Amino acid sequence: MEQVEIAEMLNVLLIDDEPMQLSLIPLVMNHFDPNLKVEVLADPSKAVEKVLKFPYDVVVADYSMPEVNGLSLIKAIKEIRDIPCILYTGRGNDELKMATLACGIDDYIKKIDNPSEFGILTGRIRATVRRHREMKNFK
Repeated sequence: MEQVEIAEMLNVLLIDDEPMQLSLIPLVMNHFDPNLKVEVLADPSKAVEKVLKFPYDVVVADYSMPEVNGLSLIKAIKEIRDIPCILYTGRGNDELKMATLACGIDDYIKKIDNPSEFGILTGRIRATVRRHREMKNFK
């Protein structure tokens, strides 16, 4: 009989200023991967403090927010903690994608319109965390 590997619980911090995204995304993500504990944050100015206080496994941040853009926010987070970060955006152009990768952000994901595609997002979150851990172990 083949054994099924149970996915480890991951703590995800989702930062987005859109209330609809903050209420919908965790529900749909948990449908695809119940071992993702998603905490939402609408105020990006509190993100650095949250990351310092809680051992998140990964941060997913929206790009376009009123007070700060996701690139600047993730740079600030990475200055204080070595944590995988994903930029999650509705803007999907090559220039932003290149800037994301040049900043050392771990992944860039275009916002999903179809809820059935959230399995892709949860898979990319797990893959990003796995790659980050492998790189830390390699060093």
